[in-house]
Amino acid sequence: MFYAAYLTKKIEFISSIFPWLILLYRIYYERIVEDEILLGDISDKDSVLFIGGGPFPCTAIEIARKTSAKVYVVDNDPIAVKMAMKLIKKMNLDKQVFIRCIQGQEIDASEYSVIHIAQQAYPKEVILENILCKMKIGTRILLRSRKNGLDSFYNRHNALCECIECKTIRQGKSSDKITFLITKLGRGKEYEFRVKKDSIIDNRNS
Repeated sequence: MFYAAYLTKKIEFISSIFPWLILLYRIYYERIVEDEILLGDISDKDSVLFIGGGPFPCTAIEIARKTSAKVYVVDNDPIAVKMAMKLIKKMNLDKQVFIRCIQGQEIDASEYSVIHIAQQAYPKEVILENILCKMKIGTRILLRSRKNGLDSFYNRHNALCECIECKTIRQGKSSDKITFLITKLGRGKEYEFRVKKDSIIDNRNS
């Protein structure tokens, strides 16, 4: 997981230096982001927090463009944050996409209606624990991971959920990467899980 995150960040550093590479990123990410927008029901009325943006926050940019929502990007790497800020300003998105340097496991999530956690965000389970404790009822989390990437989290918390609705989606036909939707239903740690797979919603009530 650490090496994949490291490689992703290196690629994003290169892309931030050559902004025209965003066209290549859009080809890869556009369908994924569109599905995530639909899954998370994101609109211009939402305030979106994106955790783990890196130097080239392509997904955050796509969400902002496609929904007109304000997107707040955080990353714990000050160099990546500076590069992302320059890129956003160069793209004239600095009034819609905002960049901040902070740890995902420390941020106060209570101000946001949608929270997107990047696959390279680490440590993912600690970040998720922090978000679930602080976010408001009705807040949606979009969480990119691998199918077995949160097994230990599920094992610890499934018994605490009074209502868990599982919906299963994969990022690409041959990929084991998926995007989870977690919606907070009540106080504490009462929430529901939805996982989108191959753009088909599969309802399974637990």
